[in-house]
Amino acid sequence: MAFTEKKCSVCGKFSWDSQSGNYHERHEVKGKPGVSAPCDTNGGTWVDGVRK
Repeated sequence: MAFTEKKCSVCGKFSWDSQSGNYHERHEVKGKPGVSAPCDTNGGTWVDGVRK
């Protein structure tokens, strides 16, 4: 299975899916200190380090 990373279009952090499990970053909601939201995956996809 390929290592697939997806970039958040809001904050630029990467979340990923791999054989060893999935990991999804969170970021603070703008204008709401202390409130976090799960990152989206609309900022681009990289497979094994190559942008798709």
